[in-house]
Amino acid sequence: MKYRYLLTVLLLLLHGAALSGVPVKQFRFGTVGREAGLSHVTVNAVWQDGLGRMWFGTRYGLDSYDGNAIRSD
Repeated sequence: MKYRYLLTVLLLLLHGAALSGVPVKQFRFGTVGREAGLSHVTVNAVWQDGLGRMWFGTRYGLDSYDGNAIRSD
């Protein structure tokens, strides 16, 4: 019961912050597949490094994606 109260308060605070003009970061989602150069469609792990590159661990190796192209390592 105590956690439900805390969660409600937290959600109300976050909702109020969103309505108060605090900038909200925009996200863009897309898909990357074999046609883009991914080495295999089965991805076992995903990680984003400090430079913003996405790393995909697939059945056939490690692929990196910089937002423009996939490179297999």
